[in-house]
Amino acid sequence: METVTLVVLSVITTLGIGILVYLLSSVRSLQNKIKTLNAMLTLREQTDDELYRVIDANDESTNRRIDRDLDSLSSDVDKRFDKSYRAMYEFRDWASEQINRLIEKDQITK
Repeated sequence: METVTLVVLSVITTLGIGILVYLLSSVRSLQNKIKTLNAMLTLREQTDDELYRVIDANDESTNRRIDRDLDSLSSDVDKRFDKSYRAMYEFRDWASEQINRLIEKDQITK
């Protein structure tokens, strides 16, 4: 019985050591996978940050271009508005002169 007990204990001990070795290798494998995932996550975050910087730079460039275009459009509108007012006042002055001439001519003929 002592021999059987020793054999059983030896088998159980061997199995226990085998399980421990398997568990340790599994833990190491999981640790390596976690390191790989962390490295991939860090790389992804860096890529995202760079992408956001590019997008922000493009947004700033687009905003500057839009502001410049709006300023140019506003300036063009102001110039045209000034020209049309100038033309309107010139026409008013010309019409006023014509009316005054007609009034003077009418007073002379009376």
